[in-house]
Amino acid sequence: MYHHVVLFRLKEKTDTSKFVSLLESLVGPVESLRHLTVGQDDSPSERSSDLCLITQFDDLSGYEEYRTHPFHLAVLNQLKPMVAESRKVDWG
Repeated sequence: MYHHVVLFRLKEKTDTSKFVSLLESLVGPVESLRHLTVGQDDSPSERSSDLCLITQFDDLSGYEEYRTHPFHLAVLNQLKPMVAESRKVDWG
């Protein structure tokens, strides 16, 4: 199993539903994506990110397929204007 986790800090924190919907739209069109979870932070800590994306793939090649998939790239282009900062961790 290969994991890809991204933490997002958003520019506008008032309505995350569009952001979450875009992330969740990756399920289905990207065949190599086995599992996707989006978590919204409920902590008042200044260290916190606003959202966490957790994805799983069978292996590194499945992640590579996802990373370059045209649908994923289109979603990224829609998300970028909303993101102030992001960090990722990948492991297999």
